[in-house]
Amino acid sequence: MLFTHTPRVAEDIRSFCARFNEGLRVEYKANLDEAVRRALPKVISSFANSLGGVVVVGVNALNGVPQEPIEGFEPPVREELALTIENISLQNLHPPVIPRITEVPGDTPDRRFLVLEIDQSVEAPHAIENSTRVYVRTGNAANPYELAHVDKVIELLRRREDPTDRRRKLLESIHVEGIHPLSPQMQVALCPIFPSAPLCTVEECWEFLTRAQYRATGHRFFDFELLRRIENGVAAFVPERQFHTAECGEVNRYGLVSETKQIAIAERNLGGIPDQEYLVFRDVFQNWIKIYMCACAFYEQVGFKGDVLIQIGLGNMKTRSLPFIGFTQRSLDDFRSYDNEIRASHVLAAANLAASVESVTHQLFSQLCWAVWQGPEDFPSRYLNDQSTRNLQELQIIP
Repeated sequence: MLFTHTPRVAEDIRSFCARFNEGLRVEYKANLDEAVRRALPKVISSFANSLGGVVVVGVNALNGVPQEPIEGFEPPVREELALTIENISLQNLHPPVIPRITEVPGDTPDRRFLVLEIDQSVEAPHAIENSTRVYVRTGNAANPYELAHVDKVIELLRRREDPTDRRRKLLESIHVEGIHPLSPQMQVALCPIFPSAPLCTVEECWEFLTRAQYRATGHRFFDFELLRRIENGVAAFVPERQFHTAECGEVNRYGLVSETKQIAIAERNLGGIPDQEYLVFRDVFQNWIKIYMCACAFYEQVGFKGDVLIQIGLGNMKTRSLPFIGFTQRSLDDFRSYDNEIRASHVLAAANLAASVESVTHQLFSQLCWAVWQGPEDFPSRYLNDQSTRNLQELQIIP
């Protein structure tokens, strides 16, 4: 997902153009003339056979760089553009690929943009020209796609067998050593949607964790002495210590970045008298941000540009209270979970992770905290978002 939200106005297109040149996942077309229509099967299939991508019609590009003015194109009179694109895809791609198609009005009534979003496909390889040619992306603006070699076609065919199997196995095999199975805990995991091949070597995973620094602290994401080599990468086993809870992090060569951590428990005092236990929300929030930023840095280092599944889950939560807003004058029952597990997820292009940390945090924590809000008022989404933004600013993640 290169667009972080559905484009609605011309300014959305201009913002996108300011961030992305043509390459592995982006292509611009100035108009929808006959030459472009003939090229679309090759373009759409090459995105579906690779990491997915976006075609924006109505933007002129020179050497892959969008050129001003970005004002759209004049569509043919009375033509159903979405229907035209669907027909091109159905008639020329085998098996067919139907992009998500969005028409965006230009600044004047006679101008339009057309946005085609193509996902990495579980049915690849998609061929054109009577099923005789299979194209993949190269990322070269001058030559953005090429005929696939036999070994690449074989890899694409294997993708059809079970496209989610490796991702499922990766997520199921996350290391949790040292975490008490009955303790309230959180798990953050980021993983490529299609982890079909390693992104790097295990040695490069080790090199990353021994060198990369978390800018909120100025130190490594995990202490060097806690790093351990595992089959597909590196794990960090953090024991439970005074004032700290046990955690277990991991970075592996298939692109999985994860951590499981016991959530800190505190005891509220009213007038100096111990009252009730509750889970420390700041502990959950800070750990989420650390692993998210670790994944951002890792994907940038290995050059991964595909879509990423982002998950955050809370476990052993039943009857636990997680007060996520000020609770001095409130009952902890207003924040009590009646579910044992609470999960939230989102899919985003790796290239958008760092720039979208605030919006992704708002979205996922709104999902999580909804399940623990039992107060009489409407869910306090604005308060939660404002508080999250302040926390990100305090951690120097956003300005």
